[in-house]
Amino acid sequence: MSDSKAPSEPVEEAEFLDRLLKDRPMTFSDPKTIADREAEQHRLRVVQLRREAGLPDRANRFLRDSGDRWLQHEKTANTRKVLAGLLTRLGGATAVVYGPQGTGKTVLAVDLIRTATDAERHCQFTTAVEMIAELSDAKIAGRLAAEMRRWVGVDVLVVDQFDKMARADWEVRLIFDVLDRRHNTERVTVLVLNGDHASVASLLGDSLVERCTEAGAALCCGWASFRG
Repeated sequence: MSDSKAPSEPVEEAEFLDRLLKDRPMTFSDPKTIADREAEQHRLRVVQLRREAGLPDRANRFLRDSGDRWLQHEKTANTRKVLAGLLTRLGGATAVVYGPQGTGKTVLAVDLIRTATDAERHCQFTTAVEMIAELSDAKIAGRLAAEMRRWVGVDVLVVDQFDKMARADWEVRLIFDVLDRRHNTERVTVLVLNGDHASVASLLGDSLVERCTEAGAALCCGWASFRG
């Protein structure tokens, strides 16, 4: 009697493939697996970009926890839409967001960075005082040129509390030099400050206000404070 085993019953092609996929690792690319992996890589990249952007904890946490309702408020929705539109400007844009304290200007600027990082764009959030301090330290250390390139190079720069900028002539020249270079390299820059139109014009100067109006945005958050 032969020791050979009897041939197995014929297996339908679909059943064979089903067994193959269950019994051995996949040897070809599954579109769903690729899409899931790319989505996870994108999520991690966004998290890293937001961490590097230096977002203020309070505003970032507010947007994460309850921002959707706030951003859809009739007072903020249009301003948010205009700011998001800056990201699609092929020639870049310079914008100023101003108004009384407590009207959500910083939160709107942080929302812009969150939108930009969703598109994997490099962003930086800072205050005018912090920016001046870093530029000053770089100047003293003899690395001002490299520091200027860093500020000019990010895709989206938000400078908060611009009205608190030190008024020493050389400091003003440094920060406005950064703004000019960013304009010439077609980046997106947003300046956030407390005040009315007259104080904004006095601080920024006619040429920068004109630049914001014609090739960017001058957005007044003139509604009542949300702080009560």
